[in-house]
Amino acid sequence: VNLFNNEVTVNNFKEAQAVGDRPFTCVGVRVLVVDDEEMNLVVAKGAALPYAQLVQAGINVDKGLDYCCGEEDFYLEMLHIFHDQGEEKLEEIAALYEASNWKDYAVKVHALKSTSLTIGAEQLSEHAKALEQAGKSGDVDYIHKHHPGLLRLYREVCDNIAGL
Repeated sequence: VNLFNNEVTVNNFKEAQAVGDRPFTCVGVRVLVVDDEEMNLVVAKGAALPYAQLVQAGINVDKGLDYCCGEEDFYLEMLHIFHDQGEEKLEEIAALYEASNWKDYAVKVHALKSTSLTIGAEQLSEHAKALEQAGKSGDVDYIHKHHPGLLRLYREVCDNIAGL
């Protein structure tokens, strides 16, 4: 399926057959194949959401949408909430790190692990998960080595969401 000049076309009959009479999503565009004729497609009205920059930033939009029950408006709202709370949460994590409060640090990065996964930021979630485990087990060397990377990833994700 191709999207060009706001028109959706199917490359070939085989592709149309593979899709069948069911809706599917192409990065922000919802399409329904009506039959095997290339131009017989129904495209949902409305502007495509700007998911491309999220995908390029390594965010798994499909996973984020799955966590939001496929509701694009809800997903967009979750992205904005994640971004809007980002600086505050980042400062909390940094303060706990500076205070060497590993118990509360583990709790905060646990929350980041969950919220990151909810929006599809899998790499950030995995990084937070590893630091949570290190905080729980008292592996301070691991925390010291990987904490700066967590902050960098967190900022990158927030920066990519900011452009939506």
